[in-house]
Amino acid sequence: MAPELFVALYRAHRQHHSERALELHYTIVRLQLALSGLPLIAATTSLPRMRGLGTTTSHTPMGALTDDQESELHRRVGAEPPLQSWLAPI
Repeated sequence: MAPELFVALYRAHRQHHSERALELHYTIVRLQLALSGLPLIAATTSLPRMRGLGTTTSHTPMGALTDDQESELHRRVGAEPPLQSWLAPI
């Protein structure tokens, strides 16, 4: 997904940067909401591909997201500016 987001949250917490940690926490909540209602494994497998990382699709029985589900995930991420920066291609 975006491991550096979780690392940033951990570091902000450890360095007692409460406001930054709270902001990052809310970004993670936005990510959870973007994934809600979609097949979790397939959706989390799609996120690295959004970032330009070569990953495979989910294996049976999970399968991949449908085209409609993939479009919905892209729409949800695109609607949340804080997520866009963490999930932008690297």
